[in-house]
Amino acid sequence: YEIYQCDWSSDVCSSDLVLEVYAPLQWQPTFFLRAYGWSPAQTGLYLAILGSPCGLVSAFSSGYVVGWLKKRGVKDAVLVLILIGAGGCTIFGGLAPLATTPFLALGLFMAKSLFVNYGPAGVAMALAEITPNQHRGLVTSLNVILTGLFAQGAGPFFVGVLTDSYFQDPKAIGKSLAVVVFVTGVIGIGLLLWGRSAYRRSLAEV
Repeated sequence: YEIYQCDWSSDVCSSDLVLEVYAPLQWQPTFFLRAYGWSPAQTGLYLAILGSPCGLVSAFSSGYVVGWLKKRGVKDAVLVLILIGAGGCTIFGGLAPLATTPFLALGLFMAKSLFVNYGPAGVAMALAEITPNQHRGLVTSLNVILTGLFAQGAGPFFVGVLTDSYFQDPKAIGKSLAVVVFVTGVIGIGLLLWGRSAYRRSLAEV
């Protein structure tokens, strides 16, 4: 039961965190155009030059963070990595759309990008650590379905619905982004904490 609790928590959390990432990712160019009056060329230039390196740092550093934690006796280092990623994405990703200046928003989005790959990388490692071989294909496919079919489409959709139907103001896109990021981030962190004790026990049984 505990293994399935961990797998379910990891899959749903992964979907939730991908939703949190894709919501601002798809709407970032529109946000800078609407909120700050930037041109498409200016927006694309800054996001490409600054965003890509931060994402690469996040991807490459995830493994080093897990190794560093395990050397210091943190048995559930992979889950801690996901928690760090979720916390960073929620804090910086939620504050960025509320920034009063475009460069402050850009800086906060870049700070978020430093954590953006911790969740997906950590979930993949977590599923490999605790899922029995005979069930790994099923669990992995469920993870792909939740993240690919649901999260990547639902995140941008929720932002659009909030902007058009609740705030009813195209320039309120920043508020919509903040709401989606904070809500999904808190849910994801809650799921991780709920499954953490079972994850530790499952590791001991592997």
